[in-house]
Amino acid sequence: MENLKLFYEDALLPKDRILKTAEKIRPEIERVRNAISRGYDDDRASVNLPDDEEMLNTVKSVIEEKLSLEPKYLIIIGIGGSNLGTLAVQEAILGKLYNLMNPPIKVLYADTVDSDLIGNIMKIVKPTRKRDGNVLLNIVSKVGITT
Repeated sequence: MENLKLFYEDALLPKDRILKTAEKIRPEIERVRNAISRGYDDDRASVNLPDDEEMLNTVKSVIEEKLSLEPKYLIIIGIGGSNLGTLAVQEAILGKLYNLMNPPIKVLYADTVDSDLIGNIMKIVKPTRKRDGNVLLNIVSKVGITT
């Protein structure tokens, strides 16, 4: 990863204020720099993703494999931010009404603390499962212990 450079000549804030703030965040900048050298053994590991061609190729391969199953539903299973982050990306890219536009794969979000929601999702996908259709489960856990 190349060094990050910030240019503030055309900023709407005074230079001294920018430099003062930069000094306050210097410790975090150092933590991010250290994360780059630690690979994925750091809470800030996502900083490595833009340049990780091997990871990108692995993800693309998994996507291809799962799409070949022709799933009717993708269920994201998580709690809190694990669901909300994925939902935010989906809505930003595909829009809030994506599932209503007859997409090839509908996306459902199973917040694991809502038993009524889980029951409703099971009712929704049951007809697909009875016809031997495929439903993909994507279990998301930031720390790995949620599930």
